[in-house]
Order: sequence, then C-alpha cells, then structure tokens
Amino acid sequence: MSHIKESTQGKYVCPHCNKRLRERERLVVHIRTHTGERPFKCSHCDKCFRSEQTRKMHIRTHTGEKPYKCSQCDKSFIASSGLVFHRRMHSGLKPFKCPDCDKNFRTASDLEWHRRRLHTGIGNSTQGAHVCPHCPKIYRYPSKLAVHIRTHTGEKPYKCPLCDTWYTSVEGRRMHLTRIHSGTEKKSFQCSLCSENFSSYSALTENRKTLHKRVSKSADEPGTPYKCSHCDKKFKTASGCGKHLRNVHLTGKTYKCPWCDKQYALPSLLTLHKRSHTGERPFKCTHCDKRFITKPTCNKHIQLHTRENGHHCPDCDKWFGSASRLRDHSKVHTVDKPYQCADCEKCFKRKSNLVEHERIHSSDTPYKCPLCDSRFKFSKKLKQHKRVHHEEES
Repeated sequence: MSHIKESTQGKYVCPHCNKRLRERERLVVHIRTHTGERPFKCSHCDKCFRSEQTRKMHIRTHTGEKPYKCSQCDKSFIASSGLVFHRRMHSGLKPFKCPDCDKNFRTASDLEWHRRRLHTGIGNSTQGAHVCPHCPKIYRYPSKLAVHIRTHTGEKPYKCPLCDTWYTSVEGRRMHLTRIHSGTEKKSFQCSLCSENFSSYSALTENRKTLHKRVSKSADEPGTPYKCSHCDKKFKTASGCGKHLRNVHLTGKTYKCPWCDKQYALPSLLTLHKRSHTGERPFKCTHCDKRFITKPTCNKHIQLHTRENGHHCPDCDKWFGSASRLRDHSKVHTVDKPYQCADCEKCFKRKSNLVEHERIHSSDTPYKCPLCDSRFKFSKKLKQHKRVHHEEES
C-alpha cells in the first residue's frame, strides 16, 4: 500500500478516484471497492467481505445475535447504524435536506437516491435501480423489490406461528404478532409535532399528512417559513413550530365529540371525527361520484382510476391505492377466518368485522344521529335512519 498518499490536509487520497478519507485503514478498505479484493471469508458460508468488521456483522445473520436493541419497541439490530436509522422512524427526524427542493430524508443515501432520480438527470434512466415487472415502481434494493412483487403475485411466505395468517414480509408478520397476539397494541411511534403515539410508522405518516400539513411554508416571510394555524406566530423550523403547538395549543384533549365519548386535542381532529357521525364527505373524486372524509383518502382512490402507483389484485380485476388495502382485500379470496367472537364463536376474516359484530352482544351504540337523539350500533343503520327520517329536513 505504498501508493497511498497523505494529503496536505492530513487526509488519505484514493489513487483511483481521488476520494479523501481521514484514516489510513478506511482508505485501505475503500480501495478494495476498486480492486474487487475481498480477503475476509465468512466461516458459515462462502461469502467474502472487504473488511473484518463487515464480516463480523454478517456472521450475526447466522448466529441470530442482535446486540443493538431499540428502547421504544421490540426491534433489535446487528449493527449500531441500523439502530440509529430505526430511531429516526420513532422520532420523525429527517436531518438530510435536499438542496434542490424542500424534502428531508432520514439517511444520506436516501437523499442521494432522491437527487439522482429527480434533480441530476441520472434518475430518468433505471441505471442502478430495480424495476418492478408488473408496475412502474422502482426500488434501490432487490430485497425491497422482492417484497413489493409479492403484492402483485399474492405470495405470502411468512406464516404467523400462532394462527393461520400469512404475510409478504417479516415486518408484516411482526406487526401482526404485536397487534393481535400480544394482548395490547403497542404505540411506539411518536409524532414529533403533536406527541401523539401510533402503533406503526404508516399510521404516523398518515397523521402527518392529514394533521400537520398545516405546518406549511409562508412565501411572504422566507426567514420564518412555518406558521402556526392556531395563532399568528411564525417559526424558523418545523420542530420549533411543533414545540409551540405542543406547549401552547395541545395541552389537553379539550375538544369533545357531542355524539360519543371521544376527545381530541385539536378542533381540526374533532371536525374529521364528526364526519364519521354526520356522514359528511367533502372531497369528491374527479373521475366518479364517490366522496371521502379526508383528502389523502380521496387521492388514494383517484389512483384506482389513473392506475398510477396502483396495486392490482392477482385474483380479480380490482385495483387499490395502497399495498395495505390490497392485503386487506386479498382476505376475501382466502378461507382463513382468524378472528373469533368470544360470545358466539363466529369467525371473521378481518378484525374490524369482529369488532363491529361484537356490538351485537353489547349495549354499545356509538353512532348518534346529529338531528335527533337516536343512537345505533352500526354506521349503516345511522345512514338508513337519516335517509328515512331526516331526508326532507335536509
């Protein structure tokens, strides 16, 4: 390694690409990316690696050792870097900002991939990417593409050890075990803006889309682009605005639903909830007559018409706006009914169907008519009631 030169800045320069590294050992490993040398062989399989540290981490995939455990959920990792990235899912932290647009990312590699695809011109090609053969989606890693393809093929190789439910990914099975078989649904994902906790990262993302889009940029004052929707205060950062929201406006769930016992910290959340009682659906599809309670739900539906980023059921001709909706729909093509009623032993394919059915055995009537004092066990009964008794009044 006599050809390694130390620069005047005290860094080591790669003779192949002029990349500079602070430590000689790191440069030695980096040069192997050019030479293809992989001197460290796994003792369990035939794989070889550029560094001893990478080999040690790989061996943990054979031994099952995951020494880096998340303090907020049950996940563990073979490397500390995996835990660092995972923690950002709980906190919502995205420290890497794109210099070409307003998007932020959890990792530097995610930012690099975003810029390569959208801003540098390289991304117009599929070079270095993995393209789904069934739809236009592109993935950085073949493992991610493999999981995605299963939403098209219907393949579900991961079985729950406690029931007959199957999943397309290990993560889907893990979430199922936590939600269904642990007895309690853990809510390990906290929103950094309102401190609300959620059971999954997808639920946390949906919360940000529907609730926190109000933390938006104000073009007239570029120095303080984030404006609070509850007062006239403006902030330099979204986190500063979020802290203000939590300390000033989200001090308690003071907004109570007049038709049920639910309470909310914001009037905007209460407004959304009220629509489940009133039947109000202000967002209309531009392609058909269907209406929706929230704009994100409407946008997902529109994808069914445009087939953009859509998910096609392999067993029928239906399309869905998200992979989760396709997974839920796929249950109609199976005979499995893992959710059993404790009172009458009737079984259901979906947990939501079981929850609705259990109201038959209870006195719970969560749906109150906003025009009279009548209450109902099911939302469809409330809709029928309003149509028959209050259609003329409206």
